[in-house]
Amino acid sequence: PKFFLGTDSAPHTAEAKEAACGCAGLFNAPYALESYATTFEEEGALDKLQAFASENGPNFYGLPLNDGMVVLERTDHQTPKTIPGPGTDIIPYLGGETLRWRFVEDA
Repeated sequence: PKFFLGTDSAPHTAEAKEAACGCAGLFNAPYALESYATTFEEEGALDKLQAFASENGPNFYGLPLNDGMVVLERTDHQTPKTIPGPGTDIIPYLGGETLRWRFVEDA
């Protein structure tokens, strides 16, 4: 498969995002896996998440798979509306929204 995870983590300040000519991109690093898991589940494709997140990219580029694993837990949690940044707040992707999955640990 040629589709695989690639985040666009762009932590722009609230002022830069909400300007007349706002900065493009979104800050999804803190909740990327949780948001992907939520979307894959909503689309009935949760069984494809591991390949999308961990296997398709390395296979496409001929790289070895990582040895480590992460653990996600099926439990609702609300993301913060803002995250403190250097001197001002940063608005994360899906800030203030409820995600159905939560990162538990690196295994």
